[in-house]
Formats: sequence, structure tokens, C-alpha cells
Amino acid sequence: RGCQIIRDFQSGDGYSSGNKKLKEAGEIRSVVTQADIDAQHCIISGLRQRWGPKLRIIGEEDDATSTTDALADQPPPTPLRDDILSNIPGVSTEEEIPVDEVTIFVDPLDGTREFVEGRLENVACLIGVARNDRSIGGVIGLPFPSFSKD
Repeated sequence: RGCQIIRDFQSGDGYSSGNKKLKEAGEIRSVVTQADIDAQHCIISGLRQRWGPKLRIIGEEDDATSTTDALADQPPPTPLRDDILSNIPGVSTEEEIPVDEVTIFVDPLDGTREFVEGRLENVACLIGVARNDRSIGGVIGLPFPSFSKD
């Protein structure tokens, strides 16, 4: 879902209209776009819908998302798939992990500067999962796989 928001933003008016700002004044590497904010909101909303408000989530754009209410009126996201791990050999989905042991890290648009510059092959959507402060997995989404050189 985060990747779709990034693609939609890139192909729409938001990308060309300069809808971006700096998190740190004068620091071009701190650029953030509405795509960052909207993608993070979508990802976090989906996670909260599935696992509830007690799930600890750390998002890269947390300061920026607290200032936007534009998506609050949108319908809830479609439910997350929970069958993905069942297709991986050797991975058990039988164990239930208490939600208070889990932390999710969200970088909704890794490579924002590259995104703004049009170097779309360098853009990703990243989600990391930790249990008791130890990483246990993650997801990498490529919003523009056709631009990938691999």
C-alpha cells in the first residue's frame, strides 16, 4: 500500500508541483514529501487496524505525520494479508508473540531525495520488525520495480 501511494504521488500533480519541504532548514538531505507522510499514514493505519493501538511503531516521519489530518477522513485501509509467512519453508506461524514484545520500524519512502530528483530505481519502502529489541525480520517494497537495474 505504501508503494502504491508513492507511485500515485509520482504520477500525479503532487510530484511535479514541488510538494516537499525540509525537515531541517537548509539541509537538502532532510527533504520530506507528502508521499512520505501519506505512505507512512497508510502503513501505520493498516498495522494498527490489524494489531491494535498497543503495537509499538516508530516511523521516520513521525513529526511530519502529527501535523497532517488530511487522511483522517479517508476510509480504513483494506485488511493486511497475514498468509505471506505461511509460504516460506521453515517458517512457523504457530507461535503467537505478545504485542508488547514487538516494535515495528517504518521508513515509508527510503530515498526521498532520489525520489525528488527522479532517480526512482533508488527508492524503497522499508518496514522492520523487532522482538524484545532484537531484529527478527523486515519487508522491502519497491514502488518502481521496472526502474530497478537488477
